[in-house]
Amino acid sequence: MSDRVGSDLEHLLPVLLEVARDMNSERSLERLLEYIPRVVAELTDAERCTIFLLDEERGELWSRVAMETKGEIRVKVGEGIAGHVARTGESLHIRSAYDDVRFSTKGDNLTGFVTRNVLCAPLKHLNGRILGVFQLLNKRSGDFQRRDEELLTLFGSHAAVALESARLNREKDEAIVNLTETQGRLLEQMKRLEGLYAIQTEVNASNGFEEVLSSVIRRTAEMFDSEAGSILLRSSSDNRLYFKYGYGGKAEQLQTVSISACEGVAGWVLENRRATVSNDAVDDTRFDREFTNRLGYGVRNLMAAPLVCEGEPTGVLEVLNRRDRGYDAGDLAALEFIAGQVQATLQRQVLLEESRKAQRLASVGNTASRIVHDLKNPMTVLRGMLQIFQETELPPEQLAKYASVGIREIDRSVEMMQEILDFGRGNTNFTFSHLELALLADEIVPLLERECRQKRLELTIDFPAGLAVWADPPRMKRVVFNLARNAVEALPSEGRLTLVARPQELGVLIRVADNGPGIPPEIRSRLFEAFATHGKTHGTGLGLAICKSLVEGHKGKIWVDWDHSPGTCFSLWLPAPA
Repeated sequence: MSDRVGSDLEHLLPVLLEVARDMNSERSLERLLEYIPRVVAELTDAERCTIFLLDEERGELWSRVAMETKGEIRVKVGEGIAGHVARTGESLHIRSAYDDVRFSTKGDNLTGFVTRNVLCAPLKHLNGRILGVFQLLNKRSGDFQRRDEELLTLFGSHAAVALESARLNREKDEAIVNLTETQGRLLEQMKRLEGLYAIQTEVNASNGFEEVLSSVIRRTAEMFDSEAGSILLRSSSDNRLYFKYGYGGKAEQLQTVSISACEGVAGWVLENRRATVSNDAVDDTRFDREFTNRLGYGVRNLMAAPLVCEGEPTGVLEVLNRRDRGYDAGDLAALEFIAGQVQATLQRQVLLEESRKAQRLASVGNTASRIVHDLKNPMTVLRGMLQIFQETELPPEQLAKYASVGIREIDRSVEMMQEILDFGRGNTNFTFSHLELALLADEIVPLLERECRQKRLELTIDFPAGLAVWADPPRMKRVVFNLARNAVEALPSEGRLTLVARPQELGVLIRVADNGPGIPPEIRSRLFEAFATHGKTHGTGLGLAICKSLVEGHKGKIWVDWDHSPGTCFSLWLPAPA
């Protein structure tokens, strides 16, 4: 140290030792970057002191603290006064900053601070490696002196050791945090893989179909640490999603519930055929708050993936309310994989059901063929006898009336048998004509009135005169009669059956409604499928399937109005005559 400043430093030595002790005991880089510039500014009587640390990878100097100014400053090595000192390793003492070409006015322009003079010195490690730069601005009394530069150099050696130690300590802490986070991610990934393996094993097991899917949704919810989960399947007959398999909150209650296939997050997933995450369900515009409010179940977050078969969406797999955090991209990828497994299971079940159905249809076809073969001959004989009766000497009017009724009913029986045969074989031929609905009602009423009287049912048929459809009369009579007959069988004594027809949108809307017990939830999603029957001891389960086939053969539509209460209301639309 120079003899000229030796006496000045004697009274500063205790202060320097105390500051060095404080710096060496501090392990926080951020606090050191606040503490050191403040002390140096006080010791050198400078208005501002900044420490720039060297970022060797980016070739930049950066500073987070510049006395009262918070934030981060970055300059390239070699640029400006600090950059020049970092590149050369030599101190700079500038008495008039604005007269030096190396000085950048950008900092003054941003902060409003006016720089007069500058003292800038390298911050070196004991081994001589440059760690950064000390920069002092504006000596409060005159210019910076030689003693300030030597004080800065002396102080800098202690500061360099403290800063390097703090930097290494911070890097160690960051490494521990990163290691902990990496370990957590690995554990999470292992949990996912274990869950996926368990689900894959479950899917390939030989357990029953219902048991497999119930187990899969339970394992899926547990795998994602979620409170609940559901498998929703789309019904093609009414385009609604039915909660078929559930786990967790409200699972049992959901077994009797369906939602529109166009609403909510599940509807969005089905329509867009894309998996999605909603970690803030309440603020998600796709989320159906009204439905969850009715259900009495709060949803915080959810994740859903579509079930797709041959490019067509068939349902949705969803999990709700992750306990520890929200769902992430890794969770979504795993859910999509599970959705593929669920769809494969469903597809196998569909193929199995189709095989069974084909066998049953073949059996029905064979049975129908035998029935038709056995009944055609006696029916033909009976029809011939009735024709003979028409030619006897009995009162002509009475004989003709009875013979006509007998012939008509025999023909109806043969047609009904033929319908079963056609349905089993998959071919139905139609003969279309102008059909007055009032005339159709005249034929149906006598067939229904006797059974309605026996059960004391109120029967109302409102088919306005002049209202007509383009239809095959015997087939359409069979459809309307079958729907009405089903209602009669389902109604308790003193119930009510109403048949109404009204013009609507280039056609006619026919509604067959009753106030009976309604359709059980367990068969709603497959109501119009073959062999879907409930509560009929002698039912074949073909009635509504035949009705649907006949209506669609007329280019019409048939559906159930689920909003009708109490009871059941079937609606069918048929085109008007051209």
